[in-house]
Formats: sequence, C-alpha cells, structure tokens
Amino acid sequence: IDWSHFQFVHGFGPPDEKAVRFDEHTFTWSVTTHVEGERVTIDNTVVGLGFSYLRNRDETLMIFGGTPIDCETVHVRMAVAHCGKSCSPEESQALELYAKGQAATLSPDFPIWENKLYLERPTLCDADGPLPAYRNWARQFYSTDSKTDGVSG
Repeated sequence: IDWSHFQFVHGFGPPDEKAVRFDEHTFTWSVTTHVEGERVTIDNTVVGLGFSYLRNRDETLMIFGGTPIDCETVHVRMAVAHCGKSCSPEESQALELYAKGQAATLSPDFPIWENKLYLERPTLCDADGPLPAYRNWARQFYSTDSKTDGVSG
C-alpha cells in the first residue's frame, strides 16, 4: 500500500491510522484519513489478485475486479452496492452519483498503473508500505512452471 498516494494522488488528508493483514488467500488493509474535512476509515479486502471490495461508508460496498487481457492490458470493473435497507428513488440517485464520484476518484490511478515497472529490488521508504510482504503473499498466485516464465500472450 502506497499510503502517501491517498494524499498526493487523491487529495485526502495524510493517513492517521493504517493497518495491513495477510491471510492465506486474502490481504486486508485499512486506513483512516480525512476527505473534505470528514474523518473517514477505508477498509479494503483483496481476494487473490483479481478481486477486491472496499468499505468507506457504513452501508456502501465498492467491488473491484481486474481481468488480465494480455501482457499490457487489464480490464477493470467497479460496482457500488448499498448494503442497507431498500433505497428510495432519491437514495438510488445519490448512490449513482456516489459511484460516479468514486470512478472519478479512481481515475488518477490509471496513469500510475499504466507506467508501473517491476523492479526486483526497488528502493523503498516507510510511506511505501509493506511491498515485500505483499510480494511474498502474491507469489502464491503465480505459476512456478519454468516453461511459462517470460512467455507473453
């Protein structure tokens, strides 16, 4: 988790609290920050490498899925679900606006993701978060078959 990116890419306040946990097939992280003056806690659960869900409001769940298309393309889908009681038409409209706002919040990440490079031994600082632990956890989802290493397409 690049904790400082919340501040510099998305315009949130610096993180007050942050936590990470790696389990067998899931990785969870949480950050408490300030968004437009409001203290907000964001809880994210990553399941494998292609699916995650995020809570940043009590009754709202954001769901993300990423499907690799080729060596340079990943198709990203995002949905917003309301986990409370039935919605009135006004609440439904507010959720639709919320979803559009979340998509706009996510869009500054795309150029970063498009330009990321894998470095075997990257130079890290404390703000970069637990990259070595993340890589170790993610390794379980990759083939160790040497016949497929480095093969594109």
